[in-house]
Amino acid sequence: MSYSFAFLAHFIAVAVAFGAAVCDMVINRVFWRLLEVSPPKAEALAPLMTTVGSMAAIGGLGTLGSGFALLASVQFAHWGARWLSLKLLLFVFLTANGLLFAKSRKHKVTLLMSRWSPGEAVQPAAGRAHSEATGGEVLDELRRIESSLRLFHRTQLGAFVLVFVLAVFKLE
Repeated sequence: MSYSFAFLAHFIAVAVAFGAAVCDMVINRVFWRLLEVSPPKAEALAPLMTTVGSMAAIGGLGTLGSGFALLASVQFAHWGARWLSLKLLLFVFLTANGLLFAKSRKHKVTLLMSRWSPGEAVQPAAGRAHSEATGGEVLDELRRIESSLRLFHRTQLGAFVLVFVLAVFKLE
């Protein structure tokens, strides 16, 4: 495989992974805001959260594969370099974190939203009592998931920034 083709494939895969990760962050932010003002609209976004997360995973796996193709095109000249090892570890972390951590939580959001009947009252303030016990329990569980997904997105963004710094500056 030529270097140019491997580089193009790598660039496209990174763009898909990063673009999907940013879209995922935006969709999640919109979802949690809509949950307080219009739960039916938030429910409509829930399946999209899972789909965009899958695109990020596909981009991540494509990035790993095309990265190895890039290395092969230069006869693994950079293999063993500290920057490359760190970059690979971070990218494996990014992909595994998305597949193992976020995917299950987003699936749970979709399930919880389907259990939540539209007639149940939602109180926007976190500490207030809810008029329906089931609605309150669902909302409480959704809030727990929200905080873990916020941490997930911050971690993913930080790891992406580190990957780009390592790729551009090749720090030793």
